Amino acid sequence: FQVTNLLNMIYKLEKLDKPSSQKWSDLTIIRVMYMCQIASPIYSIATVLPVALDPCAAPWLGSLWLNFELDNTLSNICTWPKNSFYWDTIQLILWIFQSYFAVYIMCAWVTSGCLFLIVVLLSVTRLLQKLLENVEMEEGCSSYLIDRYRVLYVVEKCFNDSYQDGIIAFTIPGLVTCLIMVLCIVIRVSTLDGNVGLAVFPLIAVELVMLLGLFTRTGGNIYTTSGTILQNLRKRKHNKESFFKGRKSLEIKVLRSLPSLKVKFGQNFLEMATCINVLDFCVNRTVSLLLMN
Repeated sequence: FQVTNLLNMIYKLEKLDKPSSQKWSDLTIIRVMYMCQIASPIYSIATVLPVALDPCAAPWLGSLWLNFELDNTLSNICTWPKNSFYWDTIQLILWIFQSYFAVYIMCAWVTSGCLFLIVVLLSVTRLLQKLLENVEMEEGCSSYLIDRYRVLYVVEKCFNDSYQDGIIAFTIPGLVTCLIMVLCIVIRVSTLDGNVGLAVFPLIAVELVMLLGLFTRTGGNIYTTSGTILQNLRKRKHNKESFFKGRKSLEIKVLRSLPSLKVKFGQNFLEMATCINVLDFCVNRTVSLLLMN
């Protein structure tokens, strides 16, 4: 509910920016909202349907916890040619597809929250960039520009307080879980008796670096752009009010009270998703998968 309210606020800002047309940001917000609302039923059907149509397809949800022997099981129920390129390709694609979406069902709110997070950050970045262009084009400092920045400041407060504290703390561990299980199943196809424990750590490190890099870069752009907007607004407003013998207006006080927008990772992220906790999380999952095999 809180995330939906946040997206509604951003959508209204987008419509105020371009009321006569729908650009990519408007359509993206609408599509993501609908996609996250219907994600669980669709992915549940997508996970079970291939197995219902073809028992020779890749294993489904139960194979994430059970020891699936490819030769002993499929040789008794399947009539497809085993030693062929097409068979191996279909097996690999279906294995990745069903394994990923089976894990997606277990943490649907986490991955949906990650999509929400990316959409919100991109939309706020675009709105700030558009506001900066408007500030640079106008000679003076209008109340409309100050009001637009205040609305974005409210969005930033809602984003940090009610959304990101809970999502970020579980997004990275949830995606790491998906990566570990999918990689385990994929390697299980090619090497039935192989040790898959040591193979997951390089991809985990790459995924963590990419996620943190995306969040850090987007948050840095928001902070830099908002600081530039505030600097230009305060400078022009101060020059305009200097003719009134030092008398300060209410808008100057409002500008001085507005800080730069900072995208915070939240207290829960700092407590629950530190490097040590993420490493402990990965080790526990890897040991569990090794014991299952």
